[in-house]
Amino acid sequence: MTDLDKEQQIEHLLQTNEEFRLLHDEHHRLAVQVDELSKRRNRSDFEQKELQRLKKEKLRVKDTMGRIMFDDEMNQGSA
Repeated sequence: MTDLDKEQQIEHLLQTNEEFRLLHDEHHRLAVQVDELSKRRNRSDFEQKELQRLKKEKLRVKDTMGRIMFDDEMNQGSA
């Protein structure tokens, strides 16, 4: 699957799959939080732990999105 195919699949899922759309929004929100916290020079222990937690949650969301994309791809192949 090319990058263009993946982009088209994502757009399709954003329009047709509410769970995927919610996960996509959550992933974006987490990415913003990770970026903001990563820019801080002298993070406290709490902030460092929070950054690790946010990164893990962002990865969990991305993995779930990937499973939805895989399932969608398999369903398209069998249709």
